[in-house]
Amino acid sequence: MKIHSTIPKEVTTSKSFSLIELMIVVIIIALVYGFSLSSFNFSITPKAKISLLNARSLLLSQTFSNETSLKCLEDSDKCLLIVDNKVIKKIPTLFDIDEPPRAYGYSNDYEDITFDDYQIDEFDSKPVIFDLTLTKSGLKQEMIVEYDQKVYIFNSLYEIPIIVEDISSVDEHFTNIINEVKEAF
Repeated sequence: MKIHSTIPKEVTTSKSFSLIELMIVVIIIALVYGFSLSSFNFSITPKAKISLLNARSLLLSQTFSNETSLKCLEDSDKCLLIVDNKVIKKIPTLFDIDEPPRAYGYSNDYEDITFDDYQIDEFDSKPVIFDLTLTKSGLKQEMIVEYDQKVYIFNSLYEIPIIVEDISSVDEHFTNIINEVKEAF
Protein backbone atom coordinates (compact mmCIF):
# COMPACT_ATOMS: atom_id res chain seq x y z
CA MET A 1 0.00 0.00 0.00
CA LYS A 2 1.07 3.34 -0.88
CA ILE A 3 0.87 6.14 1.63
CA HIS A 4 -0.03 9.51 0.26
CA SER A 5 1.15 12.56 1.95
CA THR A 6 -1.42 15.24 2.76
CA ILE A 7 1.20 17.97 2.92
CA PRO A 8 1.01 20.17 -0.12
CA LYS A 9 3.95 20.20 -2.35
CA GLU A 10 4.44 23.92 -1.90
CA VAL A 11 6.15 24.66 1.35
CA THR A 12 4.43 27.49 3.20
CA THR A 13 6.73 30.17 4.57
CA SER A 14 5.84 32.84 7.06
CA LYS A 15 6.26 36.42 5.80
CA SER A 16 7.39 38.23 8.95
CA PHE A 17 10.35 40.35 10.05
CA SER A 18 13.32 38.66 11.57
CA LEU A 19 14.61 39.76 14.94
CA ILE A 20 17.65 41.37 13.36
CA GLU A 21 15.51 43.48 11.03
CA LEU A 22 13.38 44.71 13.94
CA MET A 23 16.49 45.62 15.95
CA ILE A 24 17.88 47.64 13.02
CA VAL A 25 14.60 49.60 12.73
CA VAL A 26 14.58 50.32 16.48
CA ILE A 27 18.22 51.51 16.35
CA ILE A 28 17.47 53.83 13.40
CA ILE A 29 14.46 55.33 15.22
CA ALA A 30 16.55 55.84 18.37
CA LEU A 31 19.30 57.59 16.39
CA VAL A 32 16.84 59.95 14.68
CA TYR A 33 15.20 60.71 18.03
CA GLY A 34 18.59 61.34 19.65
CA PHE A 35 19.73 63.70 16.90
CA SER A 36 16.48 65.64 17.03
CA LEU A 37 16.73 66.11 20.81
CA SER A 38 20.35 67.21 20.64
CA SER A 39 19.35 70.14 18.38
CA PHE A 40 17.17 71.59 21.13
CA ASN A 41 18.67 73.59 23.98
CA PHE A 42 17.14 72.27 27.16
CA SER A 43 19.37 74.21 29.52
CA ILE A 44 17.51 76.36 31.99
CA THR A 45 18.91 79.86 31.95
CA PRO A 46 18.07 82.06 34.89
CA LYS A 47 16.22 85.27 34.15
CA ALA A 48 18.44 88.30 34.05
CA LYS A 49 18.22 90.31 37.23
CA ILE A 50 16.75 93.76 36.69
CA SER A 51 19.20 96.50 37.62
CA LEU A 52 19.76 100.17 36.91
CA LEU A 53 21.86 99.12 33.91
CA ASN A 54 19.11 97.17 32.16
CA ALA A 55 15.99 98.94 33.48
CA ARG A 56 15.56 100.96 30.31
CA SER A 57 15.92 97.80 28.19
CA LEU A 58 13.12 96.28 30.25
CA LEU A 59 10.92 99.29 29.47
CA LEU A 60 11.83 99.18 25.77
CA SER A 61 10.82 95.52 25.60
CA GLN A 62 7.23 96.40 26.57
CA THR A 63 4.50 97.10 24.04
CA PHE A 64 2.79 100.34 25.03
CA SER A 65 0.59 103.07 23.58
CA ASN A 66 1.49 106.06 25.75
CA GLU A 67 4.12 105.24 28.32
CA THR A 68 5.74 102.51 30.36
CA SER A 69 7.50 102.99 33.66
CA LEU A 70 9.40 101.30 36.42
CA LYS A 71 8.45 102.72 39.81
CA CYS A 72 10.14 101.64 43.01
CA LEU A 73 8.18 102.38 46.14
CA GLU A 74 9.52 103.49 49.49
CA ASP A 75 9.78 100.77 52.16
CA SER A 76 8.92 98.06 49.64
CA ASP A 77 10.78 95.04 48.35
CA LYS A 78 9.04 95.38 44.96
CA CYS A 79 9.16 97.72 41.99
CA LEU A 80 6.18 98.06 39.71
CA LEU A 81 6.39 97.62 35.96
CA ILE A 82 3.58 99.78 34.65
CA VAL A 83 2.38 99.85 31.05
CA ASP A 84 -0.19 102.48 30.05
CA ASN A 85 -1.17 103.06 33.70
CA LYS A 86 -1.65 99.33 34.46
CA VAL A 87 0.65 97.39 36.75
CA ILE A 88 1.64 94.35 34.73
CA LYS A 89 4.39 92.96 36.91
CA LYS A 90 5.98 93.32 40.32
CA ILE A 91 9.71 92.75 40.31
CA PRO A 92 12.24 92.66 43.15
CA THR A 93 13.36 96.14 44.09
CA LEU A 94 16.51 97.55 42.56
CA PHE A 95 17.53 99.17 45.81
CA ASP A 96 18.33 98.36 49.39
CA ILE A 97 15.38 99.48 51.49
CA ASP A 98 17.74 101.13 53.99
CA GLU A 99 19.64 103.01 51.28
CA PRO A 100 17.32 104.60 48.71
CA PRO A 101 18.78 106.19 45.58
CA ARG A 102 19.18 109.90 45.18
CA ALA A 103 18.00 111.40 41.89
CA TYR A 104 19.06 114.74 40.44
CA GLY A 105 17.87 116.75 37.48
CA TYR A 106 20.10 117.85 34.63
CA SER A 107 21.08 121.29 35.86
CA ASN A 108 24.18 123.08 37.08
CA ASP A 109 23.20 122.81 40.74
CA TYR A 110 21.92 119.19 40.61
CA GLU A 111 18.56 119.75 42.22
CA ASP A 112 17.01 116.74 43.91
CA ILE A 113 14.15 115.18 41.99
CA THR A 114 11.10 114.26 43.99
CA PHE A 115 8.81 111.78 42.33
CA ASP A 116 5.03 111.91 42.52
CA ASP A 117 3.47 109.41 44.92
CA TYR A 118 2.03 106.29 43.33
CA GLN A 119 -1.74 106.14 43.77
CA ILE A 120 -2.53 102.55 44.76
CA ASP A 121 -6.26 103.15 44.99
CA GLU A 122 -8.64 106.02 45.83
CA PHE A 123 -7.53 106.21 49.43
CA ASP A 124 -3.96 104.94 49.48
CA SER A 125 -0.75 106.18 47.91
CA LYS A 126 2.92 105.35 48.42
CA PRO A 127 6.01 107.50 48.05
CA VAL A 128 8.12 106.67 44.98
CA ILE A 129 11.91 106.56 45.41
CA PHE A 130 12.70 105.88 41.75
CA ASP A 131 10.70 106.40 38.58
CA LEU A 132 12.07 105.65 35.13
CA THR A 133 9.35 106.45 32.61
CA LEU A 134 9.62 105.93 28.89
CA THR A 135 7.26 107.55 26.39
CA LYS A 136 7.09 107.02 22.63
CA SER A 137 9.51 109.96 22.22
CA GLY A 138 12.05 108.77 24.80
CA LEU A 139 12.68 109.25 28.49
CA LYS A 140 10.10 111.38 30.25
CA GLN A 141 12.72 112.81 32.57
CA GLU A 142 16.47 112.68 32.10
CA MET A 143 18.20 112.31 35.42
CA ILE A 144 21.29 111.47 37.37
CA VAL A 145 20.93 108.72 39.97
CA GLU A 146 23.37 108.25 42.82
CA TYR A 147 23.25 104.80 44.38
CA ASP A 148 25.64 102.28 45.89
CA GLN A 149 28.74 104.47 45.45
CA LYS A 150 28.06 104.88 41.72
CA VAL A 151 26.43 107.60 39.67
CA TYR A 152 24.21 106.67 36.72
CA ILE A 153 23.38 109.20 34.01
CA PHE A 154 20.06 108.47 32.31
CA ASN A 155 19.26 110.30 29.09
CA SER A 156 17.29 109.66 25.93
CA LEU A 157 20.35 108.98 23.79
CA TYR A 158 21.65 105.91 25.56
CA GLU A 159 19.88 102.63 26.20
CA ILE A 160 22.31 101.84 29.01
CA PRO A 161 23.04 104.61 31.52
CA ILE A 162 26.52 106.09 31.68
CA ILE A 163 28.30 105.27 34.95
CA VAL A 164 30.72 107.72 36.53
CA GLU A 165 32.58 107.47 39.82
CA ASP A 166 30.92 110.25 41.76
CA ILE A 167 28.67 113.26 41.35
CA SER A 168 31.63 115.57 40.69
CA SER A 169 32.56 113.43 37.65
CA VAL A 170 29.24 114.24 35.98
CA ASP A 171 30.42 117.76 35.03
CA GLU A 172 33.58 116.29 33.57
CA HIS A 173 31.55 113.77 31.56
CA PHE A 174 29.30 116.49 30.12
CA THR A 175 32.30 118.71 29.35
CA ASN A 176 33.92 115.83 27.44
CA ILE A 177 30.75 115.30 25.41
CA ILE A 178 30.49 119.02 24.60
CA ASN A 179 34.14 119.06 23.49
CA GLU A 180 33.59 115.99 21.29
CA VAL A 181 30.64 117.67 19.60
CA LYS A 182 32.62 120.90 19.07
CA GLU A 183 35.52 118.95 17.57
CA ALA A 184 33.14 117.16 15.21
CA PHE A 185 32.29 120.48 13.57
